[in-house]
Amino acid sequence: MWYLRRESWHEPERVKGLESVKVSSAFASGVVSAAVGDDGSVWVWGKSKRGQLGLGENITEALVPTKVEALSGENVSKVLFFPLHSPLQFLTSLTCLFNCFFG
Repeated sequence: MWYLRRESWHEPERVKGLESVKVSSAFASGVVSAAVGDDGSVWVWGKSKRGQLGLGENITEALVPTKVEALSGENVSKVLFFPLHSPLQFLTSLTCLFNCFFG
């Protein structure tokens, strides 16, 4: 896995997979990271137990940033994380709230 091959964890490194995204904000939990593009797009990477990444049913891991297609056009402004593999929540500029539940 590319993230385990880093020679040094003491210096910042550009996130591979976001080179073409103009990131306006970034969010992280212990096992999941997210970036919001200046166009309101959401990109997630990391692990979840039950597919709470928002990438579709049964997708529990993304090794590189992956666009959350289900939120295309929603102009997301914030990503909220909760402990213990709870669902991600996405807040749009219109104050609409989206959840990624499992079940």
